[in-house]
Amino acid sequence: MSMRTAIRSVNRKSLEQKLKDQSFRCALTGEELQPALSSLDHINPKCIGGDDEISNVQIVLPCVNRAKGTMTQEQFVAMCHAVAKTVEDSGDRSWVEWTGYKGVGDE
Repeated sequence: MSMRTAIRSVNRKSLEQKLKDQSFRCALTGEELQPALSSLDHINPKCIGGDDEISNVQIVLPCVNRAKGTMTQEQFVAMCHAVAKTVEDSGDRSWVEWTGYKGVGDE
């Protein structure tokens, strides 16, 4: 969901405060956010009972929001840890070359 899409209890002022609280960084990766490249994510997805309160949303990169999908925050973080461990255990970092990923830790 784009930041430009209204969520009932979220308004411009609360989103601006959320951005400040997050130090203008993705809530999940810590990467710097650009207004045009930001996405509003439900921490606890609506499909499993999450609500539209400001306390249940965070601002993330669109690719992170797509990857998280309908997972809870806990499920998503657990999956990311499992993927990172598998890659680390394999010793294969060739994916860095073909993805060009320069995210957290690869600066």
